[in-house]
Amino acid sequence: MKKTIIINLLVLVFIIIFFEFSFKYFFNITLQGVSKNIIDENTTQPKFNNKNVYNGIVFGKKVFTDEYGFRVNKNQGKKTKNEKPNVYFVGGSVTFGMGVDQNNTFSGILNKKNNKFNFKNASVIGSNLKNNYFIIKNKIKSDDLKFVFINFSLDDINSGNIVNFNSKKNSIKNKSFLELMKNNFFVNKLNVLIRSKSYTYVLVKNYLFNAKEKYYYDALNTYNNKSNLNYMKNYLNKIDELNNEVNSKIIFLIIPYSKQITKENCKKKDISETLIEKELKVRNFKYIKLKDQFCKKENTEKFYISFDPSHLSEEGHEFIAKIIQEKYL
Repeated sequence: MKKTIIINLLVLVFIIIFFEFSFKYFFNITLQGVSKNIIDENTTQPKFNNKNVYNGIVFGKKVFTDEYGFRVNKNQGKKTKNEKPNVYFVGGSVTFGMGVDQNNTFSGILNKKNNKFNFKNASVIGSNLKNNYFIIKNKIKSDDLKFVFINFSLDDINSGNIVNFNSKKNSIKNKSFLELMKNNFFVNKLNVLIRSKSYTYVLVKNYLFNAKEKYYYDALNTYNNKSNLNYMKNYLNKIDELNNEVNSKIIFLIIPYSKQITKENCKKKDISETLIEKELKVRNFKYIKLKDQFCKKENTEKFYISFDPSHLSEEGHEFIAKIIQEKYL
């Protein structure tokens, strides 16, 4: 009896290991989760990364920051005298490079391939339009400034988007069962633990809940809210003031969600595209709408992490780096 139980347990362990390796290497699944030591929870305006992080983990990748909190490669955080002009990249998790080493983000790729400038990843996970404004205002020096690129992500007009590990949960009133389970302390802790360890769990979870579609429509719905639109206009006005101070060196990147570049959606604009472009044009901002370039390519799924609604793969970062290089550098 004991022998049978042991054999069955060994078979079960083998099956689990087999699926884990299969999903990791054949389906290119990326682990999820953000370690708590990366974002400084004691500051506001802006919410930013801790300085000198050397053991952070984001989506299974090690993360390092320098003395200013900018994301860097390992051992890159030491002070060096460098007279080259600076190019900053500001934004949330897409610009930060979830699931990708800094060396393979578009800021890191440009840093490797372009010797004329210093490229700095000044983004923080969960950042929104308001937080991006304060990053530019408080973290970026106008001295020796070449450009500031800001990614205007689809969910950037959600004022409550900043990651906060210590925040209290929202009221349970009018919440669906799924939302209640998601906000349950023990369920949440278990989810955070397993998604950072199991490739199988990440695949099954994203497949069952259709994460790509859910996150897209949730973000899209924020553009039907008048207060969100006023929030967008308010902080674009503030960024416009900063842009005037630095002689129009701020350039917006509009990096699409994966759902926006399906064959059907490439033929039309959704409400977010229409409103974002309208507000940028009114203020004479320079911008690159990446959806147009993405839609010209085949097999665009390779530009995103598998089953992910917005975060770019190494190929996606490489593609964007090439466009920025050709257009502005």
